[in-house]
Amino acid sequence: MDIQSLQLLCIMLLRRKSRKIKNNRQWFFVYTRMTPTLFEHLLQLVGPHLQKHSRRESLTPEQRLAITLRFLATGDNTFSIASAYRLGRSTVSKIVNETTEVIWNILSPLVLPEPTLNKNKQIARRFGERWNFPHVIGAIDGKHIKIQAPPNSGSQYFNYKKYFSILLLGVCDADYNFTTVDVGAYGSESDGKILNDSIFGISLSEGKLEIPPSENLEGIQEKIPFFYIGDEAFPLRKEILRPYAGKKFRSPKRARRTIENTFGILVARWRIFLRTIIGKPKHVDNIIKATVCLHNFIKKANGIDHYKNDNSSSKYCPTNYCDTDDMPGKWRQEIENCTSILEKCKRLGANNPTKEGNELRDTLSRYFVSTEGFKGGQIKYVKRT
Repeated sequence: MDIQSLQLLCIMLLRRKSRKIKNNRQWFFVYTRMTPTLFEHLLQLVGPHLQKHSRRESLTPEQRLAITLRFLATGDNTFSIASAYRLGRSTVSKIVNETTEVIWNILSPLVLPEPTLNKNKQIARRFGERWNFPHVIGAIDGKHIKIQAPPNSGSQYFNYKKYFSILLLGVCDADYNFTTVDVGAYGSESDGKILNDSIFGISLSEGKLEIPPSENLEGIQEKIPFFYIGDEAFPLRKEILRPYAGKKFRSPKRARRTIENTFGILVARWRIFLRTIIGKPKHVDNIIKATVCLHNFIKKANGIDHYKNDNSSSKYCPTNYCDTDDMPGKWRQEIENCTSILEKCKRLGANNPTKEGNELRDTLSRYFVSTEGFKGGQIKYVKRT
């Protein structure tokens, strides 16, 4: 059999395998994290940019997208995927690199636009409704993502935890959707510089983010700024609030835990994050950014009129999948015997609180013990503990 005939046979087998998986909804979800209906919608968006014009019969955009989603969703290496589809390993790697870049370029303006002033007000309103915490425009956290040592990089990506990594800084809303991501900082960067040197941190310091002006809160007679909420890894300042140490108040930690759950869902659903990622740094960046876009794309599917009856979002993040006050989320069970390559950054900024940051935290403390701020849920929590 000549090479051309062998290539045609491989393509026929790949198409047959793709149809078989597509007809089995359970396996289709395992391989793509979405329903066939939503897959078709995604294909309509990215397909034209995956089309290859060649005299030889090549893989279709549908097949390229399916291969890439399987790589991201299952965490299978390129060798096992190449064997399953009768393709060359280098072919699979090239498909993944090209497709993840297209996914980011096409989806990011749609599902990860830069938050506007009105959008940030909506996010703050939702944090108040769902987590009883006002004026929060996002929960923020940073992660080291383990990668294979890039060639000729020296110690550039080698972090204090003694492995090579790329940094991911993420912000989410009250419903576990990413609103901002900053990817690609070197793992060797000192903890105190990570936030300040990021595009997000620079924009925050220079006042370029669309943060709403301060507003009054019922129960206290002073204006409160809008802010991001983080944990002890972040500096306490006017734009970033971190809770007191210990268990003084529950609401700040409940609101901040949204980003922990968002990262948890990302790892549990896109199992590429359960092993060291192999590839050039720019390709790893595209993998990370593509999974973030796919996460938002699937979670927001029910907000698209044509797909309101599609159950991709409910399957992707079902009831009890995230943490509640009393119970850990089911995503934790799915990865409890696995080693995630997303590890928390020890510190993301200088550990010196500003005067404005301390005043903001103290003012919010007074609010939470006021009649308006002391919600029924906190009373139950106090009785239980």
